[in-house]
Amino acid sequence: MRQDYLGQMTEMEQADLIMEKGALVGKRTDGFYNILLFQIDAFYAEIFYHSHFNVIIKIKTFSNMEALEPYLAQIEIAELIG
Repeated sequence: MRQDYLGQMTEMEQADLIMEKGALVGKRTDGFYNILLFQIDAFYAEIFYHSHFNVIIKIKTFSNMEALEPYLAQIEIAELIG
């Protein structure tokens, strides 16, 4: 799937497709937002949920590795080498 394909859909269609086709690879919290990170083919998608209202606020897609930085602190190196 190509990243620009999602831009042609509604936000709900995007979220459904991301959760169906993507692999959940990370979670984080930022203020009132719970953010789920999915990998789909050669790009990533973040789904931002409002933690109090449990509604999707926005969906962000990217392919640059720098955007993964907020998730790197969550990786337990000991588990990977132990």
